[in-house]
Order: sequence, then structure tokens, then C-alpha cells
Amino acid sequence: MRRTIALATSVPLMLAALGPTVLAADEAMMAEGQQADMVENFAQEAFGTPDLLIPENAMIERGPDGLTFLVMIPTPEPGSYTYPEAIPEERHAAPEAFSGWAAVFNYPEHCVTNSEPPFCGGEDFNDQVKGGLHNFGGYASSLTQHGGGEIILDEATDGMVVLSGGFDVGDPPRDDMPEGAVRFPLENPMGAEVHVIIAPHGQLDLANAAELYTPMGAPGCDCNWVATFIPTQ
Repeated sequence: MRRTIALATSVPLMLAALGPTVLAADEAMMAEGQQADMVENFAQEAFGTPDLLIPENAMIERGPDGLTFLVMIPTPEPGSYTYPEAIPEERHAAPEAFSGWAAVFNYPEHCVTNSEPPFCGGEDFNDQVKGGLHNFGGYASSLTQHGGGEIILDEATDGMVVLSGGFDVGDPPRDDMPEGAVRFPLENPMGAEVHVIIAPHGQLDLANAAELYTPMGAPGCDCNWVATFIPTQ
């Protein structure tokens, strides 16, 4: 599994306790895209409130072995957007954390939610479509200090929430999807419909950084930013 956790301001911090960190993931992903078997796929549409995510700032690279992601939005002001119900009001403050998720519908030809692309939705996590929800990264904005953290200069992320990472064919999805949902690993990276989700977590509690691995907000909550990707083949 390839997953990126970036803790950042204009001078991001690398925190080993959160897992592997790639602060120049956008450059690495572009280099990887030079491989002949990789296909760049920009978002068909993007939505969220406020309107911060545009299709040109959301991209996945598809290859026979897996998916790689790069998605970014301007860092929103605390309190300027809708938070998931699980986030109490006192945590509507900096430094705020965001996590990156991918809802993968391996076989979208069996989706029934929409008659036009994007075809798939929450009801399409079933045995035919073989859907799964995967975490691919986390990010903390406006983080100013952390004891033991190594300071890495990376002005490219200044003022932006940048999420990047990926996962491979066979990687298992989250095991805490809604009750009754069918959970499948990535099987069809070139042909899957993919919905990339930026989920807010409110103020980051460094003592509980593992919550960046926890889904926040239910489908339709208007508390996430979402970009949809239709297969190019």
C-alpha cells in the first residue's frame, strides 16, 4: 500500500509516527507517469462547498498495478465550510487536518445510481460492481510546531491542501465502511470509476493523529470535496 501523510505549513513537518511521508509527491508522480503503461486521468467534475476543488487540480494516474493520486485545494479558513457532525465546534480551528479517500467502483458498467457519468454512487457497493473505500493520504494545514518533527522546506504547498499517494491492485479497502456494504480490493485500475474525496477533520490532535485514517462524513453530507473520474478506456 502506498499512502502519503504530509503535515505542512509553508515549512512542512515530517512526522514519522504518521507513516511514510513524500513532500515532493507531485514531482514523483509526474515522473512515474512517464512509464508507457501509465494513463493520466483528470477529473470529469468536482464539487464541494465552498467551491475550492476544480477538475484541473485533481488527477489520478492509472496503471495495470494500481492507482496514484494528486489532488489539491486552497486551504479553507476554519469555520468557512460545513464540518462532519462528528467534529465538535471547538475543533473548528487551526491547525486543521484533512484526509484523502478514494471510492473505487471496479466494474462501473453494473452501476445503477445514474444513467450518465458518473454512473456510480453509494448503492453500488455490491457484488457486481465490487466497490471499496481506500485511504490514500492525510494533511494538516497551518501546523506551526511539533517536538521531534523534522522541518522540511517545501514552499510549493504554501496555502494549499495537497493530498497525494496511492494503492495497488489487491490492497484491501477500509474495513469500517457502512454496515452491510460489500468491501472489495482494487481489481480493475484501468477501468474502475473512482471518486476522490477530501474529508475535513477539524483541528488536529497530534496525540490522536490516527484519526486521519478514519472516514469523516456520510455520502451527501455536503461536508466533503469530491472529484469523479471516469475510466479512459
